[in-house]
Amino acid sequence: MLKRKIINKLEAWKRTIANKALLIKGAHQVGKTTVVRQFAKANYKNFVEINFEQHIITLTY
Repeated sequence: MLKRKIINKLEAWKRTIANKALLIKGAHQVGKTTVVRQFAKANYKNFVEINFEQHIITLTY
């Protein structure tokens, strides 16, 4: 799979000391959810996904 430019920004966010919350906004159907899931699976053992549009919470272990 191609490495998107956003992955570099997500990796920089992960390295920051502040560990602030992450909010990704953008147009529909551009791959926001896919890239965040891909990043989370590659960098964390567990992650929680909260989708405010669909009112879904997903816990992945």
